[in-house]
Amino acid sequence: SGTGNVSFNLHDGLLKSEKTNLSFPGAAIRGNAVLSDLNSTPLLSADLEISATHLRRAAASLGFALPATFASAKLRSRIRMRNNEISLEDIKGSLDASSFSGTAQWRTLPRRELRADLKFDHVDLAPYLPREEKKETRSSLLPLDFLKNHDLNIMLRATRLDLFSTPLRNVSIPLSLSGGFLNIGDITASLAGGGSLRGAFHGRLEGSPPELNSRFQLLLTGVDALALSKARKQDTLL
Repeated sequence: SGTGNVSFNLHDGLLKSEKTNLSFPGAAIRGNAVLSDLNSTPLLSADLEISATHLRRAAASLGFALPATFASAKLRSRIRMRNNEISLEDIKGSLDASSFSGTAQWRTLPRRELRADLKFDHVDLAPYLPREEKKETRSSLLPLDFLKNHDLNIMLRATRLDLFSTPLRNVSIPLSLSGGFLNIGDITASLAGGGSLRGAFHGRLEGSPPELNSRFQLLLTGVDALALSKARKQDTLL
């Protein structure tokens, strides 16, 4: 369902929608949009705010399946869409409790591909890590069905990232996926009290339903064990 003010200029090939409010299962969209060049190659330009209070439900209504770990999201961006490409500029949003900003591009030909450069403020990975569950009910951290059918080229940055109760700062994670091959790295980060982390993750999606066969490399240098133990709030300090 939706509301808004719509105007149409046939001579100029221009369609405007102002003060638009749209709602669908789990989410709502509001903003202004202009559809121009209707007489040649249409271009959609919009300033939109998207609020998904039930993210998995909203994704399911669009044909995507997300892991149970994702709950809600908000997004505000300038959007341009022409032919088979969509670009998002000046992104500001949040995923659950983590805020982020950046840019993104999406295209459907010759193969569905997502490119993005996103920076997060503080991300705690604890809620997203797999938990010990029965095999029949266990859910993957990654949406493997989605990844198998898409290419990705993403740079993720975080001012702070908490992994296994370990605070990492100035985190940089380049991620690429093509043809079922997933590469994450060279991952870099700084550790509390000094020292650095470098790592890489390589995987391949195989089978149906898809499974991820992977290997992980990690290197720590210049670590102050006592300072790191305090940062992790360990009862026993190293």
